[in-house]
Amino acid sequence: VPAAPVLADFHLHTYHSHDCGVTIEQLVARARELGLGALAVTDHDSVAGLAEAAEAARAAGITAVAGVEISVTWEGRTVHVVGLQMDPAHPELQAGLRRLRAGREARAKAMAASSSAMFSTWRPTRFMSEPKLSFIEKTPIEPVSAERLAPFEGDIAVPSK
Repeated sequence: VPAAPVLADFHLHTYHSHDCGVTIEQLVARARELGLGALAVTDHDSVAGLAEAAEAARAAGITAVAGVEISVTWEGRTVHVVGLQMDPAHPELQAGLRRLRAGREARAKAMAASSSAMFSTWRPTRFMSEPKLSFIEKTPIEPVSAERLAPFEGDIAVPSK
């Protein structure tokens, strides 16, 4: 008897990524609300939230898969590679992630210094007195049926109910 399809999302970000403000608690609560049976937190160049995510998911009855989204340069272009079911404590992975984060921090400091010099005489206008945009947006979770992941069917863990 084939197993029932499991809704899963294996590419989710939290506040451990530089581009997201969602807490792990919020993410897992939304996943549970949507009926996900499995998820992977794949923060940019960070595995810092994986233990917390695994614990929160387990408490919610959701299977957690260890993940990370790694930024790499390939043929002169930046490419993001999602890694799943890896060992987050592996020394080479940890060293590589530290190098990536250090490089991002150095680039950000250089851009800030450049921007500071460029805008040293800039003053906000009265129209800019209140922010119009929220920079912290909720991450939408789009459930993916295990049937759509057919090539990976054997790798999808089905949680016991």
